[in-house]
Formats: sequence, structure tokens, C-alpha cells
Amino acid sequence: MGYLNFCVDKFGPLAAITWDWFLEYYGEKYNSFITQKAAKEMGKNLVLGAAAHVAYDEEEDHSSMMTEMLSSVIKNENDLKLAITHINQFVPMVGEYFNSLKQT
Repeated sequence: MGYLNFCVDKFGPLAAITWDWFLEYYGEKYNSFITQKAAKEMGKNLVLGAAAHVAYDEEEDHSSMMTEMLSSVIKNENDLKLAITHINQFVPMVGEYFNSLKQT
């Protein structure tokens, strides 16, 4: 959140929209698998909320919505390069999150 706040203050909303796009893209690719795996390991009753969220995102097609939104704010090559820079920062942060979960 600190990275996002800093970037929004410095560069405007592109960082936040890129983050939201990244979450929806990642979610579309992996959340169903992660939720199914968690249900298998921990029990379906412990992932009901996550499963409902996955179903809602799919039903509302949040990934496409965020792709359209991100496309609308990338106005030039500099915006695209900045969005890619943000994504390159986000990916390791998500990795750190999952490493932290694993250690817990």
C-alpha cells in the first residue's frame, strides 16, 4: 500500500488502476485454482467467501472491465512504460505475500 500511495501521489492514478488490473488479471488466471486447492487442503467451509468472490468476479467479468479501464488511461508510450514498471514492482510484492503465508 505504501508503494501505491507513493506512486499515486507522484504519478497520478495510473499506479492504482494498474494494480487493480493486475489483481483482476491474476485472479482470473489463478484464484479459482488456489481456492480449489485450499478447499481440498482445509475444507470447503473455510473457503466459501473466496469461492463466492471468484464466482462474482467471473460473473461480472471484472478482468475485462479492468483491462478496458487500464487501456483508457494509457494514453502514450510513457504511460505504457510506467504501467509496466508498476507491474514489475507488483509481481515480487505478491510473491513476498505468498512467501509470508507459507511461513505462517
